Amino acid sequence: MNRDVQRQRLGAAAEATASFRRALVEQNADGILDFAAQITGVIGSGGKVLLLGNGPLAAVASLMAGAMVVRFSREQQRAPLPAIALCADPAVMTLAADESGYEYLFNRQVEALGHKGDLIICFSVSGNTPNLIRAAATARELGLISSAFVGNATGKLTSSVDRALVVPASDPQRVVEEQLFLAHLILEQIEHDLFA
Repeated sequence: MNRDVQRQRLGAAAEATASFRRALVEQNADGILDFAAQITGVIGSGGKVLLLGNGPLAAVASLMAGAMVVRFSREQQRAPLPAIALCADPAVMTLAADESGYEYLFNRQVEALGHKGDLIICFSVSGNTPNLIRAAATARELGLISSAFVGNATGKLTSSVDRALVVPASDPQRVVEEQLFLAHLILEQIEHDLFA
């Protein structure tokens, strides 16, 4: 393939992403701000944030937890925020999957680490991930607040949580990219709200 054609494809992909992100933020600005306010409210009340995801979204959940515990902005020197990625401990996850089945992968961790008033955040492309739906149900039973990033507004997870941010894309890679982008926007807002 000719280099000029390749450059055009890259430029078109970058423009499509920029256009999609502008529309996503414009259509969901209040939801993004509400999501960030929910997190700061939980932390301000002495609660913690539990983050869950599968596959590439496990990495997004871990990145968000890491940015909360350490920091998001290099310019920001601040206290750590209480956050745990429940998808980051392979020994616990594989034992839970072996003992209870993959559908219950996160339940024991939610039971062990979650307390009334804490927040669980699930990341899902389909919105129909059984282990996330079960974890959200367990969280609700224990009095936790629940939120999700989903790629499908009609998925079961959307109705299983208190708040959902939907990335309206059919391409799984786009959903993952935009959930990471939304997580970054929310992290920036949290640091501004708590430490500016």
